Amino acid sequence: MKKHILTAIVVVLTACSSPNDIILGPEPLQQMAEQGDKFKSMSEDDRKLLVAYLTANRIGKAFGADVQSPVGRTVGEVMKDAHAWKEKVKAAEVTEKKKADEALALKAKIEAERKAISARIEAMVTISVLNKHVLSKNYDLGRYNELLMISYALENKSQKKIKQIKGIVSFVDATGDPVGELHVDFDQPIKAGATIMTDTGSGWRTNQFSNGNIEKIANRENSSMTGKFTPLSIAFDDGEVLRAPE
Repeated sequence: MKKHILTAIVVVLTACSSPNDIILGPEPLQQMAEQGDKFKSMSEDDRKLLVAYLTANRIGKAFGADVQSPVGRTVGEVMKDAHAWKEKVKAAEVTEKKKADEALALKAKIEAERKAISARIEAMVTISVLNKHVLSKNYDLGRYNELLMISYALENKSQKKIKQIKGIVSFVDATGDPVGELHVDFDQPIKAGATIMTDTGSGWRTNQFSNGNIEKIANRENSSMTGKFTPLSIAFDDGEVLRAPE
């Protein structure tokens, strides 16, 4: 009889010693740290998952999220929630990766279309960046800031009159590193087969308190940098327009 009683006590104690039966208190993570021996029979993966879930739960609660508190519940009950949370995290990661891949694919497609349109425009017109110069202030002329001016040569190689061209002029230093870039709008007609010399009209006002693209280009010697014009759109006198996607 005594043997049966002792066996029953051992069985009960063994059952209660399962980490799944541990009731979590107000500080579950601290409890795990302080009572490590009680959790050591859990697999390493389960312990890591429990810690990750408890951490996420605490962070979510701190930011006002509607999460179920683990306090007063057994480890086994909380682990069910932890596994469900893990699956949601995996699903979210898959969704985010899919979105990132789609964004990269779209970016690559747009870039390819931009290059294709630019190549078509470049086959119709050649735009050479000649030099840059800076006009000093002249209050008599109403010029209250120094002006960056860039000169170009444009050759219309098409059979149609060009009405307008837009694009980006970019400068690189002797090693090929970027100096700066600016958007340019050639809003003047160019007859078929004609070549014109022009600048950017009113130019760009420099700012002595800034060091942006305008100032970087303006302050650098012509001999120490090279300019290139990349066309993005062109309009012909007959109404045809080619435009690279943004």
